[in-house]
Amino acid sequence: MAGVCRPAQSIGGDSYDYIHGGASRWLLTVADVAGKGVPAALLMSNVQAALCGLTVAGASVGLAETLVQLNELVFDATPTNRFITMFALAYEPESRTLRYASAGHNPAALLLHGAAHVEWIRTKGVALGLRRRSDFAESSLTLRPGDCLVLYTDGVTEAVNTTGEEFGEARLVAAVDRCRTLGATDMRDALVAEVDGFAVGAPQHDDITLVVLRAT
Repeated sequence: MAGVCRPAQSIGGDSYDYIHGGASRWLLTVADVAGKGVPAALLMSNVQAALCGLTVAGASVGLAETLVQLNELVFDATPTNRFITMFALAYEPESRTLRYASAGHNPAALLLHGAAHVEWIRTKGVALGLRRRSDFAESSLTLRPGDCLVLYTDGVTEAVNTTGEEFGEARLVAAVDRCRTLGATDMRDALVAEVDGFAVGAPQHDDITLVVLRAT
């Protein structure tokens, strides 16, 4: 796993996190707070702490149920104009099972070893904090050696060049495909370089977060 989080200002509202949930279970999240700066960063810090507590305390609880509990905490503790999108993965190395759920976040890009094309994986769920009671769908897949997954925030796909054109999902897919033989760290660096090369000369207007997982 390799990730990067680069704020648009000195402090940002994006995050990614790896949490050990016990019993060889790992939780990975990529999240984005509506807003920027110190208020967004403080909210994200509180959400990360709450998620860590929920994960450790309820190691046997499903991923969707964890998001249900987290959503209630976010709703009760935040103003109505604040919400958080999140893509969450729970990985069990022994079975190589990857479970995933989304709270209104961008889909993840999946490149299976030997596959001709990148595919999107997504599940249904609204952003955290929009309403107190929300349900989240959960799906799963089995990772094989060489499979690759890319998670990101909209600062990647919505990065703009000097003419106002967005980087977009199609360019991200093409970039992932070009990097298919690279390890996680090199792919992360190459994808960020693709975004920066596209947006060269234009200011970064949103936080950029990107995480690459490569199954071995």
